Amino acid sequence: MMRLQDRDLKPMVAPELRREVMRLRNAIRRHRNAHNNDRCWILDSELYRLLPESLNAGTITMTRELFLKNCRAYYDRHPGGCGPAIPNTGKEE
Repeated sequence: MMRLQDRDLKPMVAPELRREVMRLRNAIRRHRNAHNNDRCWILDSELYRLLPESLNAGTITMTRELFLKNCRAYYDRHPGGCGPAIPNTGKEE
């Protein structure tokens, strides 16, 4: 059963579906490959905007302190690091 928000796919033919798959894959790869200062909530917003129902995608609605606390908690839950292996230069960016 197709979800209501995915109804835009129904009229698409194979070439259109392939283009859509490639568009989404490229966006996911861009998100995955981002690192250092490029890896932030802005990338999440760009990714969420690819969805047809994405109004105000990724808008931060919490205080800065809570946002940073959640970021630290997320990072701490991933002891192997977040995302692809990135050389540690020891420099902040």
